[in-house]
Amino acid sequence: KDLSLEPASHSVECLRLPGCSASGFVVLEEIPVNGMYQIAYILDDVGNENARNLIMNTNKDIKDGNFLVTIKGEVGSFYAGNETEFQGIPIITGATVEEVEPQIVEHTGYLIDRLCWLNVIDGVPHASIDKGKDLSLEPASHSVKCLRLPGCNASGFVVLESEPTDGVYEIAYILDETGNNNARAAILNTNKDATEGDFLVTIRGEIGPLYGGEEPEFQNIRIMIEATVVETPPQNFLGGGGDNNQPKANSALLTILVIVTLGTLIYALFEARNTFCINSLPK
Repeated sequence: KDLSLEPASHSVECLRLPGCSASGFVVLEEIPVNGMYQIAYILDDVGNENARNLIMNTNKDIKDGNFLVTIKGEVGSFYAGNETEFQGIPIITGATVEEVEPQIVEHTGYLIDRLCWLNVIDGVPHASIDKGKDLSLEPASHSVKCLRLPGCNASGFVVLESEPTDGVYEIAYILDETGNNNARAAILNTNKDATEGDFLVTIRGEIGPLYGGEEPEFQNIRIMIEATVVETPPQNFLGGGGDNNQPKANSALLTILVIVTLGTLIYALFEARNTFCINSLPK
């Protein structure tokens, strides 16, 4: 997987591979405008050793990804090695590396398949395959039958906001493959008649990166990682609840103390919280 688009997919198992671990590590930062990730800092030998110890001692399963860290150290010189990909990127010297637990969020909203959300029928956007209704205006019209259609079911799912803004529903979260499979199980096992709509779910999972795929309609929407998906009866949904612990759009907290003399950077102290995925350098 392209780690500039899907850094949360990078598994502990991969980080532990001898070649990857020996190569050293970089720490990424999110680019808010497009959902891609770029290198923020390169770790030096001390930071690399601290990262290796953390990776070996994590409680995560080796197949787990979403490996977030807090690093703290001095901002040193810019990278001056042979790899052109790292030119102009600062090195953090003597960094401590601490694992950060991903934020868990619970959210209730309408479950919509991605195919219908992208569908246009006779000029109607977000048109459900079976009824041709605009699901940003009438998500309750989306039937179980439509959600079960092979193309719709295979396309994956999004969950809409709890309440519309000015009468229009937007996407709150995109599900990853684990969440998609849980959604398929909920759709298959519902007691609703196939013609019924009003298919509300409560999802709970880790907040992942912004969507980095090709569909522009999903840009700047966060992926929920390994979400549980539970059908929620409409009478139990009051709306307006939103998320528990919903993250802000920009979660980066950077504290930088810079001392400058005659335009020359002497040093900087850096601390970052809850924002970065760690990745190994290319072999």
